[in-house]
Amino acid sequence: MSSNDRYMMEAYEETRLQKLKRKCREEPFVPAGVALTCFALGAATYGMKKGKRSYANNMLRVRVAAQGFTIAAMIVGSFVYSQNTKTSAREGTDSAPSKQQ
Repeated sequence: MSSNDRYMMEAYEETRLQKLKRKCREEPFVPAGVALTCFALGAATYGMKKGKRSYANNMLRVRVAAQGFTIAAMIVGSFVYSQNTKTSAREGTDSAPSKQQ
C-alpha cells in the first residue's frame, strides 16, 4: 500500500472533530480569518441595529478585508502544503501524518 493510500484510509477513519483540529494545525490563519469575518459581520449588524451608520460601514469594510485575508490564507496554505508534499515525495519520506493513539 502506498503512503498516499494509507493517508486516505486514515483520513476516512478520523472523526469530524479530529479533522477540524488537523486542518487548523495545517492552516492556522484560515480559522483566524473566519473568526474575524464573523466578528466584523456581527459588529456591523449591531451598528445597523443601533443606528450607527459610520460604525456599521466601517465594520462592513473590515469584513471585506477579513474575507480577502481568509482567501489569501487559503491560497498560500494550499501552495505551501503542495510544496511540502512534493518535497517529501522527492525525498521518499512519508508525508502523511502519523496516527496518534
